[in-house]
Amino acid sequence: MSIRTFIMCIVMSFGFVALADEDASQSTVKIDDVNGSANKVAGEDVDETLTNAKLRAETGSKSRFSIATAFSYDGGSLNAPLAAKRPNVQGVTGATTVADLNGTINAKYNITQKDSLLVGGGLRWVTPLQGSQRPEGYNGQMFDVFDPSINYQRIYKIGSIQSYFQVGPTFYTRTNLTGEGYIANFGIYNVNAYDIGTSGITVGLESGASMGFYKPPAAYNGMSADDVRDDESDYNGFLYPYLEYQITDKINFRTVSFLLSYEHTRLHAMNTFRQDKVIQSAGIGFSITRDVFLYPNIQFVPDQLRPEDTNVGLSANINIF
Repeated sequence: MSIRTFIMCIVMSFGFVALADEDASQSTVKIDDVNGSANKVAGEDVDETLTNAKLRAETGSKSRFSIATAFSYDGGSLNAPLAAKRPNVQGVTGATTVADLNGTINAKYNITQKDSLLVGGGLRWVTPLQGSQRPEGYNGQMFDVFDPSINYQRIYKIGSIQSYFQVGPTFYTRTNLTGEGYIANFGIYNVNAYDIGTSGITVGLESGASMGFYKPPAAYNGMSADDVRDDESDYNGFLYPYLEYQITDKINFRTVSFLLSYEHTRLHAMNTFRQDKVIQSAGIGFSITRDVFLYPNIQFVPDQLRPEDTNVGLSANINIF
């Protein structure tokens, strides 16, 4: 079996799993099932705070100790989803403009039902469908470690608005970025969600900000030192409103507007910000169990609807224990 066929089988299997019923798809054995209450956390059940399936999967298991994993295939454009090229449709700094398959794993420790620490990292395989052929313009390794991180997470609720945030450092290890001088960033990411009665509609907001740290700028991969500085955001912030519609108990439609995203790059004066391009994301979420969530999606430019100016992808959150 070729590598291309192998990866396609994995992607297709995600789709078949998403259509299976809960009993057929349940494959996780929790420590609680084996060892009673040894791995439980005392206090209010956090599922009373978070009822949204995607938020539950993103924030991880309710057990004292658990493993939170996330997998993602970042594909090409709509007219060439399996191609090596992945357009930078939003025009953000530090973008890797080739397809990749990546997986991250975090050890999660729940201090309380709502407070936790996550420590982990992952691996990335660049252009897995093209094998070992190096994509044109890409100067990193084909296999590398995917950005270890340490985060404090807090789940909270304001009235009827269910929310969580994560804050902490990320250390860059993707070789195409470390070659350009990327070292680390310190950021905060926040999500809010509000259910509109029993309509099945949820409106929400993703927001965040970060500060980046870099080596002294130098020419790299055909870029001048000034080009490198212009591709390094030393601080940025964003506000992304989104909407979800619950089709069934296990399936929902989700769309996100990348509406406000501002970056300050090292090349410019302190009071000069660049606004990234406004794009839209849409996808179907499959809640297989409380701790397994699949999300195939597409990103596009609303005022520039061309197949070549799109991104396609598939992500999965899987929490163990």
